[in-house]
Amino acid sequence: MKQGSKMKTHVLALLLSIASVASFAQTTGNFKGKILDQSTKQPVTGATVQIDHSQFEAVSDTSAMFTINNIPAGTYAVTVSYIGFQTKNISEVAITPGKTYYSELEILEFRASFN
Repeated sequence: MKQGSKMKTHVLALLLSIASVASFAQTTGNFKGKILDQSTKQPVTGATVQIDHSQFEAVSDTSAMFTINNIPAGTYAVTVSYIGFQTKNISEVAITPGKTYYSELEILEFRASFN
């Protein structure tokens, strides 16, 4: 194969790769947020945020922030859970191509009652 022909092949492969990544990015969005204790408004570290019926999930970090990237565009139900807190279900999180949906989510701690 000649040098010029080889170069054209590499350039074409590079352009196809870029086009593939660009088209993927245009069909997905992100979900980012912060998990707070509903009563104290303090950050909750280690809470799980799951997009229902999918493999997409994240755990809140030491700042209570979470990020889930590359979610196909659409509307999803989301579940937030953490030991010692009530599970929170959110019915409509709209993921838009090329955008990040941000939400501060509050979860309520279980309270023991001794009657």
